[in-house]
Amino acid sequence: MVVLHAPRGASTPGTIDVVEVSASTGAKLRLLFQENTGQGVFYRFVSADPSARFLLFDAGRPTGAIPNGWIDHGRLVPLTPADGSNVFYEAW
Repeated sequence: MVVLHAPRGASTPGTIDVVEVSASTGAKLRLLFQENTGQGVFYRFVSADPSARFLLFDAGRPTGAIPNGWIDHGRLVPLTPADGSNVFYEAW
């Protein structure tokens, strides 16, 4: 699950949390990734690879380059995007 926290004011940063939740109870199991986005949030997609072992992620600050990559042990491993705007254009 991706949780977007949009800022409420100049002193409140935006964040993106990627969390694993239980399908049966809805309880949060663990935080997979967190990113401070500053003032605002831009989100394109999160998608699992065919094995469902890795998450492809494309979200971040609303200005500048939007990071995309796969989540590995709490960090984002960047990918070189074809255009960075669609999960179908990304390559593993």
